[in-house]
Amino acid sequence: MPTDAESARESGSSTSSDDLLNTENDEGWEDVHEDIEEVAIMSLFDDKVFPNVIDMFEHCKEKYGFDVWQLRKDHGKLGCLGWG
Repeated sequence: MPTDAESARESGSSTSSDDLLNTENDEGWEDVHEDIEEVAIMSLFDDKVFPNVIDMFEHCKEKYGFDVWQLRKDHGKLGCLGWG
């Protein structure tokens, strides 16, 4: 029984790496740009939304006096936040 490579050679197809890199006949793959996922981080104490955790923690510190960085410094590991 012929292998896939032998069958491809007999049918005139090629499985070389050059063929794999040829995108001439790859319809539907035009969108090869990396999708950028937007992240929304919600405040721990109100409904305000932030683009990143650092901004959210700064807001919590300024508005509510909750300083997660000081908490970590004072109490060491915070396993609940994955900071072990």
